[in-house]
Formats: sequence, structure tokens, C-alpha cells
Amino acid sequence: FTSGSTGRPKGVAVTHGQLAAHLAQITESFDLTARDRVLVFGSFSFDVSTEQLFAPLAGGGAAVIRPDGLLGTEELLAFLAAHRVTVFNPPTGLWRQLATALADGAAVPAALDLRLTVVGGDAMPASETAIWRAAVGGRVINAYGPTETVITATVHEVAAGEVPGGATTGTVPLGRPLPGRTVFVLDGSLRPVAAGSVGELFVGGAGVARGYAGRGGLTAERFVPDPFSRVPGARLYRTGDLVRFGADGALEFCGRVDEQVKVRGFRVELGEIEAVVRGAAGVADAAVAAVPPPGGGEARLVAYVVARTGAVCDPETVRAWAGERLPAHMVPAA
Repeated sequence: FTSGSTGRPKGVAVTHGQLAAHLAQITESFDLTARDRVLVFGSFSFDVSTEQLFAPLAGGGAAVIRPDGLLGTEELLAFLAAHRVTVFNPPTGLWRQLATALADGAAVPAALDLRLTVVGGDAMPASETAIWRAAVGGRVINAYGPTETVITATVHEVAAGEVPGGATTGTVPLGRPLPGRTVFVLDGSLRPVAAGSVGELFVGGAGVARGYAGRGGLTAERFVPDPFSRVPGARLYRTGDLVRFGADGALEFCGRVDEQVKVRGFRVELGEIEAVVRGAAGVADAAVAAVPPPGGGEARLVAYVVARTGAVCDPETVRAWAGERLPAHMVPAA
């Protein structure tokens, strides 16, 4: 099931064959073996739990079920070490909390032996990646994929010494598609956008689900005919995510279609601004909103930031950071 703006969960119809093919692709991409112990962190009502549970079991490895209740940072790290977990697949929000705690001096158990951390569910800030690598080590992968594209559609492994995102997005790229998937960056008329331009991400190939159970109208809206495929009946899933191809050909996340606002006559993606602001010194998290003045008139962009523990965020420093990386009309006014 996946959530929707109406609050009514949508059941996504995924075939047994699609899931089996996906597990084989993940096993290869993550180099899973019988020696691996994978933490099953997700709820069984979410798609990622099937990847966390069945991928290791299919290869003779072990699935470690997380305990009930919430664990603090050091408790969770201790649990991973005690149960000899080798593959950890946390949601982005939790991973960021762990990275922040590590930066603030949280202890890493000597017995911790993670060889692979796979982060997914939201834009992955580049700033936390170096912290995690230094404290925990192992491979770090950013995994992207709506439920409608069978869990994971693209991956990007952060190479040793890589500074992902750079001065463009401040986030780790979404990467490249897994085998059996195709990705397109299209405009509203389903035409490819110019190289380096922002457009909506469409995912095609064998990994596209059959649709929403019992919701034919919504299925027709989100699953559209694939104009680039020669396979009869092939479809693309319209993700609603705004992306662009980076200089190296990897997909970069830029925001959501439904997060666009108009400021000074320009259409602006708030998520792209937030990603840049999060990279400023001392910033742990950020949100950007288009706020109209009290007396009415044109809205202005306002950034709200959460400072890292012990840090002080100077507004002018944050604005200067954003001004060096964004067009003038996208720099928050406050």
C-alpha cells in the first residue's frame, strides 16, 4: 500500500513474477550472499519490507527482525552489532538522525560490522554521507523507487572520496535504473526535456506495477502508454518527482511537481531550494515556503532551518551560501 493526498491508502498490484525478478536484481546489485544478515526494518504493510525479508532468505542469508518499539541511536547501533547485521536499509529520516548523533559523538560499537547501508524514502543529503562513512564505513547506496515501480527503480553508490551533489543539488543522486527499468525525464506533453533541464521522472519497463487495485481511474491517470517502447501495452509510471540528468548521466532529484510555486513570475521547486539550504554550515534540516506578506501582495521565499547540535546558523551566511548555488529568484528572502 502507498499513501495518497486523500489519506486513503492505495493498494498497488505487483505480480509474483515482478517481485521475484526484482529480488534477483537486488541480490546482484547489493552483492547479497548466504553470509549476509539483513535487518527487516520496514512495516509489513510497506513494500520495502518484502525486499528486506525475501532477498536475504532467497540467497540463503538471514533476515533479522527489528524489535517492537522505538530504539534510541545507541540502542539501535548496539542491536545491529549484537545481531551481526551486515546490511542496513533505514529510511532517510532515521539515517539522518543517526548520522547527526554520530557527528555529535554517539559511540559506535566495536562489534558493528555493516558492509552495506542502503538509504531510501526521501532525498538523501550529501553532507551526512561523509559523517556516516567516517564513523561506520562500508558501502553506501541511495535507493529510489515508488511502490508503483516495484520497490527500487534506481540506485547510486557513493564512491569513496566522492562529494555527491556538489554545488548543484546538495543531495546524493538518484543514480541509474536497475536492469529491466527505463527512465525518462519528460515535459507535460510526454516529450523529453533538453539536456540538463528539469522535468518529471517517468519509469518504464518490466518493473512497472499493474496498477491500483480496484481504482481504474487513478490507474489510467498515473500509468500512461509508453511512447518509446515497441512492446505492446507497455506503460510508464508518472512519479510526480522532478529530476534532471547530471553531467555524468545520473538522475538528480529536484523536488516534486506538487511543490512548485510561482515567485516573481518564475516557477520554483521548493525541494530544490531546501536541498541547497541543508548544505549550509550548521544546518541540520530545512524547509522553504512561499509566504505572502500580511497586507497581501506577492509571496516571498522564506527558509526555516534547524541548527545542528551546538551550532549557530547565521541567516546571512545561509543566504550567501544559497546565493552562490541558486539563481537570484530562488534565494530565500529570509
